[in-house]
Amino acid sequence: MAQTLYSKTPSVVVMDNRGLNVRTVQYYRHPDTVDFTDERISFSQYTLAGFPERIFSPRQYDLWKRDNSIKPDRASIQSLSGMALRTEGADDGVAAALNDIAGRPVISVDAMGVKRRYLYEENHLAGRLLSITEQAPDQEFSVVERFVWSGNGEQEKAYNLVGTCVSRYDTAGREECQSVSLLGSPLRITRQLLPDDIEADWQGNTPNDWNTLFSGNVSGNSFTTCMTADVTGALLIQTDAMGNQLRYEYDRAGQLKSHWLTSAQGKEKNIIASLTYSAAGQTLTQKDGNGILTTNLYEQKTQRLSESRVERPSDHPSGATILQNFHYKYDPVGNVVSVYDHAQAVRYWRNQKISPENQYTYDSFYQLVSATGREMSTLSGSISSLPSPLIPVSNGDDVYTNYIRRYTYDRGNNLTQIQHNAPGSRNNHATSLTVSSRNNRAVLSAFTTDPEQVDTWFDAGGHQTSLLPGQKLTYNQRGELSQVTPVSRDTEMDEEWYRYNEDSQRLVKVSQYLNGNTQRKARTVYLPGLELRTMFRGNTLNEELHIITAGHVRLLHWVSGQPAEIEGDQLRYSYSNFTGSSAMEVDEAGKVISQEEYYPYGGTSIWTVRNQTEAAYKFHRYSGKERDATGLYYYGLRYYQPWAGRWLSADPGGIIDGLNMFSMVHNNPVNGVDSDGGASLMSNVITLIGGIFNNGFSLPSFSRPSFSWPSFSLPSFSRPSFSFDFDFSFDFSPVGVVKKIAGPAIKFVYKKAYKKLLNYALSKAKTEQQKRNIIRGFRGVSVGVGVAVAIAGVVSSAGLAIPVAVGVVAAGGAIAGAVGVFAGPISRSLSKAYAKLFRGRTAAHLSTATGNFMAGGSAGSAAVAHGVTSVNDPVLKRQGRTGEYRSLAGAEVGIASGTVSAVLNDDLVKSGIAASAAAMGSQVSESQKALEGVGDVAATAAIEGASAGRKLAKALGLRSLTARAAETVAEVATNVDISPASLIENSSTAIYAHGKTFLHVRTGDTNNFEAFRNIEETLPADGDAGWLSGALENVWGWFSWSRNQNQESFA
Repeated sequence: MAQTLYSKTPSVVVMDNRGLNVRTVQYYRHPDTVDFTDERISFSQYTLAGFPERIFSPRQYDLWKRDNSIKPDRASIQSLSGMALRTEGADDGVAAALNDIAGRPVISVDAMGVKRRYLYEENHLAGRLLSITEQAPDQEFSVVERFVWSGNGEQEKAYNLVGTCVSRYDTAGREECQSVSLLGSPLRITRQLLPDDIEADWQGNTPNDWNTLFSGNVSGNSFTTCMTADVTGALLIQTDAMGNQLRYEYDRAGQLKSHWLTSAQGKEKNIIASLTYSAAGQTLTQKDGNGILTTNLYEQKTQRLSESRVERPSDHPSGATILQNFHYKYDPVGNVVSVYDHAQAVRYWRNQKISPENQYTYDSFYQLVSATGREMSTLSGSISSLPSPLIPVSNGDDVYTNYIRRYTYDRGNNLTQIQHNAPGSRNNHATSLTVSSRNNRAVLSAFTTDPEQVDTWFDAGGHQTSLLPGQKLTYNQRGELSQVTPVSRDTEMDEEWYRYNEDSQRLVKVSQYLNGNTQRKARTVYLPGLELRTMFRGNTLNEELHIITAGHVRLLHWVSGQPAEIEGDQLRYSYSNFTGSSAMEVDEAGKVISQEEYYPYGGTSIWTVRNQTEAAYKFHRYSGKERDATGLYYYGLRYYQPWAGRWLSADPGGIIDGLNMFSMVHNNPVNGVDSDGGASLMSNVITLIGGIFNNGFSLPSFSRPSFSWPSFSLPSFSRPSFSFDFDFSFDFSPVGVVKKIAGPAIKFVYKKAYKKLLNYALSKAKTEQQKRNIIRGFRGVSVGVGVAVAIAGVVSSAGLAIPVAVGVVAAGGAIAGAVGVFAGPISRSLSKAYAKLFRGRTAAHLSTATGNFMAGGSAGSAAVAHGVTSVNDPVLKRQGRTGEYRSLAGAEVGIASGTVSAVLNDDLVKSGIAASAAAMGSQVSESQKALEGVGDVAATAAIEGASAGRKLAKALGLRSLTARAAETVAEVATNVDISPASLIENSSTAIYAHGKTFLHVRTGDTNNFEAFRNIEETLPADGDAGWLSGALENVWGWFSWSRNQNQESFA
């Protein structure tokens, strides 16, 4: 049988004795040369603790074998707990960070040599972040961020602000939170911007000192946004800084049903009249306020979008017509191979049939290698400029012609050439890129054709320093693009500069350029749901425009300078194509304003508009992102060069989206989506666009933007409570004496009796499944008793009759106990829902927290599980695991940690060991089915190992009467076992937990228990020792952390 593109091209993964991926072998084929197969090997090395040490992509591995001075794609040094101390990337340079015992960053240095210091509250307080200072090389330290936390006064309580970050000073100015809902979402936020000519340096000790940077006008340049939410947290009303109001209505399932917009000067307008959904939650129909109807059809088996039709229905005042009618075809894995717009006519010109169709071809890595379509016959080979539109839309046959684009990539997945051919118009040209000989940095060949010189066009952090030859790019201390200089002159220069908030989101854009002898300046301020645009000619305000954004609809309101060709308060409805790009704009009367088609990597192939004036006010284009005057697209975390098909700078998230930090959506722009310049979303993007984006309208999110605990200190967000609070007051009444003595005594007796009963039950179990069922039962008892005690404390003060109170307590305990028993299935079901609603990392952490909570874990075990997921999830991401798999892994980690915490009375060391074992199981499992239940397996094995360890310590004489007495006193005081025998107990816990979890997962995948029963026969001589050493080192990390916490408490 003849060889095909995909035949005999498996991905082969080679693992070491610890189940870690040390080699990945892939086989590459191009559709033009299916007889040639290119073997590509990725290579990884790990530390004894199992943390990644060096990672090489195939191209970098080949370069390194020839020249050992070549850097790996990623090299890192970690602490015992797995936190990165130093990272070095071939693309983004060297960075280092030091954390404190709670995992919070204290000092960091990035590739540009910028030092950052983090200051926290004193130890007797909550330890929240207070300030961040930065120091660039050869400069003084500047305070770039400050955090002000709410007190506990009556006013704070009235607005639910207690413990909240109510004011944050950042690089753009100040953001205040003045009211918060019961679910923690902000209801009123105020943003105040610094003057354009002042940089943030919040010196001083009080807000009065910091406010001096606002040039004495604290209330000026200030913008307030207000929100109203329902009890579920769904956004009902949003009022922007100019008084414009957006209103939302939902159906019983919580899905958006209709949407209204009210401008500050006008009456309420219906933006979306109705929405209907399928059983899978995908949009079926959408009726907009302008009468336009969108209908989506899906393939029955795959649920992929097969047709998306936008039309004026028969009852529309402007007459019935189909405006847009995309039909999609896919290959077996879900890549789009063809898109045909049946709303457009077929044309004939110069012996060509010009169909409104795009066709796509992929290689064996699913990289786009060719694309066909149509373009305007007047186009030339310009790289970055926007083509002149056709005005008005022409029906002539000579306006369009066919084109084909071919794409070439190197072994590092770098796009190296775009070959464009349009024979009908003779628009034939090529865009070539030169890739560095040492990394994935690349520039247009117009810069240089020498790979050794490419790095001179980048700084140490992987930021490109010139847009095109002669066009300088400048970055701030955080690696954010701060200024572009398209034209340099001795006097006035054309330039565009930007300012960002603490989350690297752009808040201000200022463009100034010379038009003849007149200096023009355009300023844009970005606020929630609102853009404020002003245009100056010299020092005179020439135009002031407010753009209110409501999903896929924009309202243009001119305060002054309204063009005569555009009506006041113009509504523009944007309808997207399959990649989320703005393909068509329609006005309030349902008439077309503009239509646009794009090349796969960006760039406009067709653009027709009603008139030139309206064309000037289209700001969002490819992927639904804003196109700047520079030709760059702003995505959120970085900028995209459509003419080069790659990002302008290295991924600020590191290798979270692959080893090539400049690649755009893994070189598959037809099926990939990158919402913010960070991690891309691949696979079945058409379903996502059709089902979730609702033709460009994203369902309103209502997440708290900036006032939650800072993300870089997440490992300590719920710090375990090891402190021992000494109370020197004493009630000498009989009741007081009984409370002081009986309380600890009852708690002690309960814990010891509970452990005895647990060990007895486990000793009677005959199978592993019986042991897990016993642990689930005891987990249910722990959760039920805990909840019952809590309810009892409430009802005892409520004045209820004794029978009623007993009934309430019993019912509450029984329900909670049932949740504890079935914590696994509940958490796993929720993890699947999280995977559909949130991105991978967020879903994983939510699943971890849910698993820990359902299993009865404490705040301490939640922190432990969170730390493990923080390390484990990026590893799963690099393994190529799906979002649903990573979310499930997070749930299993949480279940393991929470179960051990509930059953062993909040033993956080063993919770950490169980969580680590569950994480290990997720890394070595070959299937999602085998992963299910790993949390229970790890927890049961950890508890069993702890019991075995205690017996071993006793046999060795390490649990004498004197030692046990000292241990008991310390354990009651600190809730942490710090006896010498604890090391043996924790080591046994680690060996049982990791060993049994590994055997469970692997035998579940292979159904070959005997192969793993005799695994030592297939391991290297030091295999078992290396595995045990890694387990012991992991245990010792947790043990040392717990011991240090205990010492801090007594200090």
